[in-house]
Amino acid sequence: MKVLSVLNTAASILLLALVIFRTATADDVVFEAPLSFKGTGCPGEVSVAVVGAGTPTLSVLFGRFDSGESSVSGLFRTACSFAIPVKVIRGFQVSHITVDWEGYVEGEGELKRKLFLAGHDWIPWQINSFNEPDGENFTIRDNLLHASFAVGCDGAEYNLRINSQIIASEASYIAVDSADLNNKVTFKIKFEEC
Repeated sequence: MKVLSVLNTAASILLLALVIFRTATADDVVFEAPLSFKGTGCPGEVSVAVVGAGTPTLSVLFGRFDSGESSVSGLFRTACSFAIPVKVIRGFQVSHITVDWEGYVEGEGELKRKLFLAGHDWIPWQINSFNEPDGENFTIRDNLLHASFAVGCDGAEYNLRINSQIIASEASYIAVDSADLNNKVTFKIKFEEC
């Protein structure tokens, strides 16, 4: 009887310790505010708005990421590169990152991008070509699975790097911007316990 009481007390203490020391949750795996923006499509942080820093969903709205005829940039090819810190707590790992690119194209245009974790191998360019003579909104989804950014379970802050370009053919226009508050890039993160 005494042994059973001791075991019951030990189990209660262990359970209490697990609850106390496991206060961190998957909600603590978040995107931080993006680091510096560089490129003709995002010249300075005044041309970019960020919504959702410190959460598992982050939106980046561009004010000048366009190219082609009548573009704000005045160019037929523009680029934007930036980094988003991903904070991962000990005991968790990123399992999936989804990136939704929303924009508008009229005529012929192209969206190119590569996403990778700093310090890891680059993945090849992802390319989408459009031919929309009457103009059309678009949404392109990139799904990055665990193998793209396996980093272990020790917890840390990692930089998700994004290099992107948009190209318009003659007499065409393409944008990833915030002119109508629909064109944006949204990042979503999923995670799992190790």
